[in-house]
Amino acid sequence: MPDLIAAVHLAAEAIEPVLPEWHVSEGMLYAITLKGRDEPAQVRVFREFMGKRFEAFVRYASGR
Repeated sequence: MPDLIAAVHLAAEAIEPVLPEWHVSEGMLYAITLKGRDEPAQVRVFREFMGKRFEAFVRYASGR
């Protein structure tokens, strides 16, 4: 399971790594959307949800 998905659960010690030496290759994630009034509500909600997930991952990865 990628750290991005597991970060919150790892930090809460609800799960633990089984194969810590194994890693998923790194990649990039881009989100391109309309801003302002033209942005669909579903896209805005998804973007906010993913933003919170990334914040949790950054906190976990930095040890905070």
